[in-house]
Amino acid sequence: MKSAIISLLTLILLLASCSNYGKKVEVEGGDVFYKNGINEAQAQQVADFLTNNSFFSKDGDKRSVQLLLDDNKITHINFVIKEDYLNNASTISLLKTLGFQTAYSILNLDTINIDMCDPRFKTLKLLPLGIIRFGDNAMIYTDAIKKAEAGNICDFMISSNYIKEKDGFVFMCDKESNTYQLKMASKEGAETNPNIVANVSKLSLDLSHNILNNQPLNFWFLDDGLIMKRVINYQDMLSMEQ
Repeated sequence: MKSAIISLLTLILLLASCSNYGKKVEVEGGDVFYKNGINEAQAQQVADFLTNNSFFSKDGDKRSVQLLLDDNKITHINFVIKEDYLNNASTISLLKTLGFQTAYSILNLDTINIDMCDPRFKTLKLLPLGIIRFGDNAMIYTDAIKKAEAGNICDFMISSNYIKEKDGFVFMCDKESNTYQLKMASKEGAETNPNIVANVSKLSLDLSHNILNNQPLNFWFLDDGLIMKRVINYQDMLSMEQ
């Protein structure tokens, strides 16, 4: 993931100075502002995580993020992004990865909102994520997916022995138009391994037939930065099934 962060650091703008952003934890190469229910210890944990993953760098411009709770007690992690990159798939994947790991590993949350902001932390685009923990595995789901749907997918994968509770897989579930997307972070080479491809294709078809009322589901192989490596389309899976 570090290489993905380094390559996209130019998308993060320098923050203008303002006292309304909250208190801050300062690290080499950046600041983590915090307010509205976020404490200093949490901000320091996030600052350390971002430093360890090369988001903050002593060799680049100083960068800032902000952590806060909204009125519904949902945690937001706010990144300042150039407007030209608001719909950039790689940028969005990177921010989802950082947001998920902040929520899952650092703050132990089951929801987080990732805000793509202007230099004054005004939200330009919101990326809400929910997280389901099942054993050592995790399912990230977007606001296009209901929590019950994501939960049913997790339960099916365990009960049908596609994965085990101790496997430690990370999945993401999304939906575009009428097509579901099940995405899995995988090791290098998994996307071309014929046995793995056959297994995830069967899983996807079983989920479509048994859980999703025969709606199409595409399977995505992702790298550890949640960047797409390969997509197996539903229609191709149906052809393989016949």
